[in-house]
Amino acid sequence: MNSTASLIEEAINEAPELSLWHISDFLGYGKASNVKVVLSRLAEEGKLRRAIDGVYYRPKTVLGIEVPPSVHEIARKIASLHRWSIVPSGETALNALGLSTQVIAEYVYSSDGPYRDYLIDGIPLHFRHKSTRFIKGMSHKTALFVEAMKALGRENVDDATIKALAKSLGEDEINQILNEATSAPEWIYDTAMRVQEEKQWKRS
Repeated sequence: MNSTASLIEEAINEAPELSLWHISDFLGYGKASNVKVVLSRLAEEGKLRRAIDGVYYRPKTVLGIEVPPSVHEIARKIASLHRWSIVPSGETALNALGLSTQVIAEYVYSSDGPYRDYLIDGIPLHFRHKSTRFIKGMSHKTALFVEAMKALGRENVDDATIKALAKSLGEDEINQILNEATSAPEWIYDTAMRVQEEKQWKRS
């Protein structure tokens, strides 16, 4: 019978680089205390790195430089562990949709969970509990669109914004946004319609 350690190492070695792991991912292989010991040992050996306390990743090296997983992927992992629903907000949402080219100094997510703050390689990661009544039942892309528009503000949606959104969003994504964002503020829905019209104009 394979040991807890060998089963964990086999699973990690077969997974893509930058995969994120938590003790709970391996509870089918043994007791939590044993899994924790194995993950700690693998981290000490350099086979894993700690993203935050309790969350590990398999390192990836590009041109001799070690590349960590994105803060967004770490945020998603944390949210999944706590069963939170999250969506980028503020500058984070604008950056994700290509509406801002600023280097993100901190990552902020709206969440239905509690306020939580983390530090990822010196980069602040914030989860902020906010009302999610406008994004309930929406796909991630639609919720992202709504949050980005709220961050941008109605008065700042110009032709350049519409063109940028038409470039970053696929036709199926825009259709999905129009189907799901009916409960969003009217001006946000109208913005999605303008993006759809821009896509159709370019295609014609």
